[in-house]
Amino acid sequence: KSMWTSGEKGELPFLWVTGDATHEAQIVCDKIDKLRNEGQSLKEMAILYRSNTQTPPFEDQLRLNQIPYRILGGQKLYERKEVKDIIAYLSTIQNPFNDIAVRRILNVPARGIGAQTLKKYLSISEQMNTNLYKAMNKEAYNQGDIKVSNFLELIQGLKENFKSLSLSEAVQKVIDATQYENYIEQFYEGTKQVEMRKNSLYLLLESAKRFETQKNIPPTLKNFLEFILLVDNQDSKEDEKEEKNEITLMTLHSSKGLEFDNVFLVGMEEELLPHKKTITQNEDISEERRLCYVGITRARKNLIMTYCKERKLYNKNSKRSPSRFLIEHKELYTEQDRTGFGHMTVEEADAYKAQVFSDILSALD
Repeated sequence: KSMWTSGEKGELPFLWVTGDATHEAQIVCDKIDKLRNEGQSLKEMAILYRSNTQTPPFEDQLRLNQIPYRILGGQKLYERKEVKDIIAYLSTIQNPFNDIAVRRILNVPARGIGAQTLKKYLSISEQMNTNLYKAMNKEAYNQGDIKVSNFLELIQGLKENFKSLSLSEAVQKVIDATQYENYIEQFYEGTKQVEMRKNSLYLLLESAKRFETQKNIPPTLKNFLEFILLVDNQDSKEDEKEEKNEITLMTLHSSKGLEFDNVFLVGMEEELLPHKKTITQNEDISEERRLCYVGITRARKNLIMTYCKERKLYNKNSKRSPSRFLIEHKELYTEQDRTGFGHMTVEEADAYKAQVFSDILSALD
């Protein structure tokens, strides 16, 4: 029982009931922002989860809140090669005069534009005192360079999609038109590696869909790229070896031996913790229970757990239920339904409703 108490005075931890994965990330990141504004260190905060597939909504929301973060034992979504390649396409579509982006994708996936061709057009751009894309656009057709001409037409055609389709639909067209999934199948060996890389593209699409729902931010390609490329707002350090003030995201497996003042244990649901594989294969549940114990005991002062009423799985929304590890110990935590106003005082609820009304009026204006 003692593992469930948190805080210097032994307060019970909270269980926040959330709507879906996006809502879960929003309220957790809002709480992190509040703690930061109260002077608490991000280095003393952690978001723990059972599976790495849970991270993208948190990455997006942390970026929107300009909260610097690191993923321990994993890679940020926007730093993965396949995602960076598609972002380079998006950057070229938005601003074809971005030489770095153009050079990254000129022959990715391979389209027969080798180093010598690139060298030739770089020389032309230097002679013309212009950028690479403009040099190719001016000379490729004159020189009958079919491969470069096809690349230019590809970019122009994709650009038109962002005028007529939604952001996520247009991003999907980029993946389709470049045949990037075929490229992954040819470039990487092993089913697991291929599926992991393809899943990164799916997560990028989900990120675009979440961006379409943001308040007060038009879902344009320009705004989406600015959001993706947001630099972590960190104080400059004289000593580069000094630990950065950033929140840590990690799996329960990676968290062993670590402690933080404030811990957010997210996704406390059946089929996440305990994991679906353990349930369906009728395996010993004790290892999953031990992982739950590990997560709970990472908190030195405050523990907040969350679960979603529904979560998108395999591209469809599925109803979720709280983890059996929660149901077994209802008396040992305080449950708050964050989809309504039950967690607020009357004054807080009134203030929140007034702000929402004010936001609606501002939007109408």
